[in-house]
Amino acid sequence: MEGKSARVEAAATIARRATARGRAGTWAAAAVLWAAAQFVLLTAVAILLYPGGNESDETAAGYSFIRNFFSDLGATHSYSGRPNTGANVLFMVALVCVGLGLMAFGLAARSLRRRDRRARLAAVVAPLAATMSGLAFVGIAATPWDLALVAHIVCVDAAFGFLLVFVLCLAVLEAAAGWARRLILANLIYGVLLAAYVALLFLGPRTGTDGGLIVQVVAQKAIVYASILNLGWQAVGYLQHCRHAAR
Repeated sequence: MEGKSARVEAAATIARRATARGRAGTWAAAAVLWAAAQFVLLTAVAILLYPGGNESDETAAGYSFIRNFFSDLGATHSYSGRPNTGANVLFMVALVCVGLGLMAFGLAARSLRRRDRRARLAAVVAPLAATMSGLAFVGIAATPWDLALVAHIVCVDAAFGFLLVFVLCLAVLEAAAGWARRLILANLIYGVLLAAYVALLFLGPRTGTDGGLIVQVVAQKAIVYASILNLGWQAVGYLQHCRHAAR
């Protein structure tokens, strides 16, 4: 009887822990969706508040979607020399929320671990990579490029570099857990896009010419929105997984 009671208690403990992990994962996925939505909204408002000017034309009016980087929104002053307080604050809030949401999602991804050796390794690396990427996004917000250019660039490189590691680990975990192929494929496609963007940064045209500036700015816009879209898509998949596991 004592042995049976111990087994029942052990099973109940495992069930409670699984329920707690499921709730934590649901909150983390919801946080990512919220962070993605607020990033799009806050940066859209920040674009409207940006005083004007870009690397190619300091006298240009307002924000140019093809000539201003996202980082221009976080500068303390615009290229025109005017204070950029409104856009700067909104950009900082948007990035900090993305960073925190990403860190939470990375911790939740540990629940996908399986006995497969590669999945166990991915379960260890994924939260670490997500945490480093999230901290780097916060670092981008804390280092306006017009005040701390080198630190800003290091944070940008780290944010996307560790994000690539996270999504690849997430793809391994999803495959091991038997998740829908569309989620795994989305991570792999995003990984290819991000690798192509990194290659463009180092091998593509420089921003010293107007044409080079446009190429780099448009590429940055594409990868940022691809990042937000993929993270949101993965969060939706995680929510669906949690609901299915709860049935």
